[in-house]
Amino acid sequence: QSLNVSAWVSGCPKLYGKVALNCAIHHDALVNTAMKVTWKKKMFSEGHLEEQVIAEGDLLKVQEPRFTLEHHLDQYHLIIKDFRAKDCGTYECEARAAGTTAASQLLLFTCL
Repeated sequence: QSLNVSAWVSGCPKLYGKVALNCAIHHDALVNTAMKVTWKKKMFSEGHLEEQVIAEGDLLKVQEPRFTLEHHLDQYHLIIKDFRAKDCGTYECEARAAGTTAASQLLLFTCL
């Protein structure tokens, strides 16, 4: 089975603006194969790499009203409204299907 993930950001994030993190899943699995997509944020805290699960499937795992999820066919979107400096970091979109896992990371930073 082939499973590929590509992630990109909608545009250069500006403070207090809206940004969409986009994830496209390319696979040759059967249509009825269960696909699980997870959004994660990775950051350094006190010299250690920490990972926070933001969403699994269509369920947000963080209590952050500025974050929303959208899903259209093989496209998954994490939308951040009112973007803030604390939202900067490395985000990962991970897909799992039929025992195969693939992921794509993107670095999110603010633009002036």
